[in-house]
Amino acid sequence: MTVDYVMHYSSPRQADEWEARHAAGEVPGRWLYGLDRLADDERIGELSVGYLDDWSMRRRLRAAQLLLTSPPRLRSDSPVHLTWDERNALKLITAQREPGAHWTGLIWLTDDVARAPKSRRVRIRNRLLRGISGAWVLSSGQLEVARDLLGSDIPVRLVRFGIDTDFFQLPTAGSPPRKLIVSFGNDRDRDTATLYEAMELVARYDPLAEIVVQTNSNLPVPDGVRRIDRVPHPELRDMYQRASVVVLPTVYNLHFSGMTAALEAMACGAVPVVSDTPGVLDYVRDQVDGFVVPVGDANAIAQTVLDALASPGDLAQLGTNGRDKVHQHHNHRTLSKSLLSAIEGCES
Repeated sequence: MTVDYVMHYSSPRQADEWEARHAAGEVPGRWLYGLDRLADDERIGELSVGYLDDWSMRRRLRAAQLLLTSPPRLRSDSPVHLTWDERNALKLITAQREPGAHWTGLIWLTDDVARAPKSRRVRIRNRLLRGISGAWVLSSGQLEVARDLLGSDIPVRLVRFGIDTDFFQLPTAGSPPRKLIVSFGNDRDRDTATLYEAMELVARYDPLAEIVVQTNSNLPVPDGVRRIDRVPHPELRDMYQRASVVVLPTVYNLHFSGMTAALEAMACGAVPVVSDTPGVLDYVRDQVDGFVVPVGDANAIAQTVLDALASPGDLAQLGTNGRDKVHQHHNHRTLSKSLLSAIEGCES
């Protein structure tokens, strides 16, 4: 028996326009997060796309108030509705779409709960999300908080994230000698202050190293560091391919901030340096396919980078290990398979 699935994106820009850009070689994945690969599974009947309204905040609050007393339970045999994160999940719930099981990813909410469990925002989202059929998280560090949040009646499963390994891969030509250090990312849990402090130390002790940081932070850029704005995906891939290490320090968080950049870098043969937060070891193993350093420790980051640059043979082996792991276990095909197995195991 097959089951129909509907993947809900917030707007056509996240689906139709993304697919057109992918066809032109501009972005990874035919669909955002590669969820078009769900259709490869024989358990899927029809896989289609739904669009969510870009509601005003006033309209969202009004709908939320009406639903707080009795959130709908969207359960039936078919179809299964999917939303990638809790923001789109709340849109789907308050829109009261046609019946069907509703599964969603949880990304930011677990950290919101851990940091401010009694806030009004958390309480409202918590009540509304009790209308879903199940949820998945991408980091094992989120599991306990998510299960406590949703209660025993709503299953929460761990799904292994993956990236487009056809887009992010080693260069076709041989890799040039590497002494490029890069950092990419703007999400709220990136620790730019610690990153800058560490990179200033690296530049001081290794003036030949090229250091490039992509960030929207307004902090002063230290000497020896070049700051850039957001870059197109093909240019991002090129920088991963030329980099020795990709440095991704974060504050403490449960969802593994920097996960996407770490996997993209590994797919291209670069070695990630990530902060030791819950769930990191799901993706990066210290001194096996990357480096894991204490949260907020600029000296440890700098020393790790300098030691890595001083041992190019060892660094190359870590790069090979990481590339092999991502291409085998963290691609769009494995992501879709992991997600579908989590849902089917609970819905059957």
